[in-house]
Amino acid sequence: MRQLILILGLQLFIFSAQAQNTKTSSISSWLGTWKGQLKVDNAKDGKPLSFPMTLNIQPTDSSTRYSWTVIYGEGSSMQIRPYELLDKGNGKFIIDEKNSILLDAYMLGNTLVTRFEVKGSMLMITYQLQPIDKQIIFRVYSGKHEALNKTGGQKNVPIVTTYPMNVVQEAYLNKNR
Repeated sequence: MRQLILILGLQLFIFSAQAQNTKTSSISSWLGTWKGQLKVDNAKDGKPLSFPMTLNIQPTDSSTRYSWTVIYGEGSSMQIRPYELLDKGNGKFIIDEKNSILLDAYMLGNTLVTRFEVKGSMLMITYQLQPIDKQIIFRVYSGKHEALNKTGGQKNVPIVTTYPMNVVQEAYLNKNR
């Protein structure tokens, strides 16, 4: 009887933890306007750049589609990217760039991740929600999608291929109140 109560209690704890994890990854907690400074570090010239960045996430008429607007810079150099985020369920999303480009994205815990290749470069982009700080940490890692080095491959050790990493972009976006 004690074992049965212990097992039921453990199952209740597991189901509760899973429900909290699903709740954490809900995009509804991401809604709002987020602003900060985007810092770009380029390994080639070593001169970091910095400029304003805004991420505006709003609901639409559809319960599975969100307006996902990214704004880089300000004034005459402002670049507006009016994307949409489509919730496909089970942590899978699509970032619709509204120009025939659809990026698969995945909610892993509190981080939305997409990885893709364009014009010979591999990019990995993350948006990590920090709910306590009311902040989204945006990061882009990019480099050529050409093998830099291959090692391993001896005595049951797998071959490991490394790739160059040339640019890192990072922004701490704070929720506007």
